[in-house]
Amino acid sequence: MSLDSFRTQFFAAAPRYEWLETLGRGGMGVVFKAKDLDLDEVVAIKVLYGHVAVDDRAILARFKREISLNRKVKHPNVARMYDFGTVDGHPFITMEFVPGKDLQTLILEEGRIAPPRALPILRQICVGTQAAHEQGIVHRDLKSQNIIVGADDLVSILDFGLARGMVDEKLTLDAVVLGTPHYISPEQAMGEPADARSDIYSLGIIAFEMLTGILPFTADSALGIAMKQISDPVPGNLSLYPDVAPELRAAVHRALEKRREDRFQDAAELESALA
Repeated sequence: MSLDSFRTQFFAAAPRYEWLETLGRGGMGVVFKAKDLDLDEVVAIKVLYGHVAVDDRAILARFKREISLNRKVKHPNVARMYDFGTVDGHPFITMEFVPGKDLQTLILEEGRIAPPRALPILRQICVGTQAAHEQGIVHRDLKSQNIIVGADDLVSILDFGLARGMVDEKLTLDAVVLGTPHYISPEQAMGEPADARSDIYSLGIIAFEMLTGILPFTADSALGIAMKQISDPVPGNLSLYPDVAPELRAAVHRALEKRREDRFQDAAELESALA
């Protein structure tokens, strides 16, 4: 089914919502910007493809549970989730619509983000991540595409809780490479359970990407990238930029330690180092 046909079918069956814009699509579903006519409010709607419900009901159960947890996180740097429903066999959630650009787009447009601007953005990401972790929510898929930078560089983190709900408690490498291998921690790449320190590693990748304009680990295949996350040392690109102080470089490298025991143990500790 084409995206236009899917959109038309979904909104015909969900008359509460009025389509405004298609924001993006991926392997699991599509995200629309819409108006909630009952509440007179603009929202984002993430619609999962129907095969998700058919293939694994346990995924949906975890999905709903994590949405419930996410709603407990009341923090300006974490986008809120509102509701869960199903239309014509397609599960969907409604979320806070956050205007702005995703961080990946910002990096691509600017080449790199120098420390005076990068540090306040990174610290907000850390603070929002810590707030979610304190509610027992591990993102597991933190990446620059999941960070929205709005007016005055106010940060909103998307999809807290969703990443955990989309995957099993223990991941195989095959499952990992279907996600975003550029940002996953070594333990995720090895199929081990993720914890808060796995998100710290992803924050280190994001910091490296912002400060240099490139990702630290790339390869011709998702599997190749995952293997580099496990075994390759962090490239020395940060030392090429005089505006990246040694203390900042050390903080990023510590976040990217291969053994989770050697990283910052929570996002608050990383934020303090960035401060």
